[in-house]
This record gives sequence, structure tokens and C-alpha cells, in this order.
Amino acid sequence: MAWIFFAFLSALATALISIFTKIGLKDADQTLAVTLQSIIACMLLAMFSYGYKKFDTQAISLFNLQAWLFIILGGICTGLSWIFYFAGLKHALASRLTVIEPLTFVMIVALSLLLLNEPMSGHMITGMICSVVGIYLIIMG
Repeated sequence: MAWIFFAFLSALATALISIFTKIGLKDADQTLAVTLQSIIACMLLAMFSYGYKKFDTQAISLFNLQAWLFIILGGICTGLSWIFYFAGLKHALASRLTVIEPLTFVMIVALSLLLLNEPMSGHMITGMICSVVGIYLIIMG
């Protein structure tokens, strides 16, 4: 059940990203801001990896070609996500823009079903429908 604790911490950190970034973008260029924020995030991650002794050659050599390919693709998607998010945040209210964020859940469940053959329950389908309807109601209201 530790994953629930980490999920809530992730949600809190993500919420703080929106607030801090919206304040920071008031008089700043969004592309430069996302670049600087990415560098800071990379430095923090590098410190964590170094602290946990993850930068040894044995650990890195365990990555095969497929692992490298999908880690690189994930990194590209992370960068694109941040670029699009910062562009939206520059021009919209943080509370309005982040309402669309739960669509990530719907997209992940659908893609994991299609690409990873993960099972989908009736509860998940109901949750997805409720999420989409809720997002629609908030955006239109």
C-alpha cells in the first residue's frame, strides 16, 4: 500500500508545479522556463540517483536496446508534455488548464489495454466515463 502514499505525494507535487509555474510564467518566456525547470528536475534526479549509487557501470549495462528505446521515447514524451503544458499555462488559468489533466487517466487505461494487454474492469470503464463527463462539465461551465 506504499504506492498510494507515493501517488498522493506525486499528486501534491504536480499540483505545486502548476501553481509555482503559473506564478513564474507571469513575466517569463514559457520555452525558456520549461527548459530551466527541466534542467533543475534533471539535477535533482541525478542527485537522487547518485545518492542511491545508481550510476555504476553494472546498473547501466543492464539496459538493453529495447529499454533504451522506450526510455528515450518516454523522455521525448515528457519533454513534449511539459512544452505543451507550459504553453497552455501561459495563456490559461491554472485551475482551468489542470481540469483536463484527468484525461491522462483515461488515455493511460485505454493505451495500456491496447498496447500492454492489461485487463479493464467495469469499475475502470465507469470511472473513465465519469472522468470524461466531469471534465466536460467543468470545461463547459
